[in-house]
Amino acid sequence: MTPTVRNYEFEAKVFKDLACVFDKGFCTNYGSWGQSDKFISNYKNWTDDFYFDNKNQFTQTDVNLFKSFCSEWTGDLDQNGNVRPNDSSFIPKVLQKYFKK
Repeated sequence: MTPTVRNYEFEAKVFKDLACVFDKGFCTNYGSWGQSDKFISNYKNWTDDFYFDNKNQFTQTDVNLFKSFCSEWTGDLDQNGNVRPNDSSFIPKVLQKYFKK
């Protein structure tokens, strides 16, 4: 992991949130404090759809959505309180490995 980009923290957040949804069938606390209502609603719909559609793989569409959400997410700050930069070339390999056929 590198402390210079937020993608790693966002991947850990997505993994945690999907685990919560898979464990309970729904998750009321997505750890999205400080995010816009639109972001939270769209993100929740994505993770819920992942569960309710019984997906067993993290598709290219999911990678694209991951990248889109990560570019908007402001949940990872550096020691000065600034949002860490986003690496648009990042691939969420942990999610792809865990959610595969």
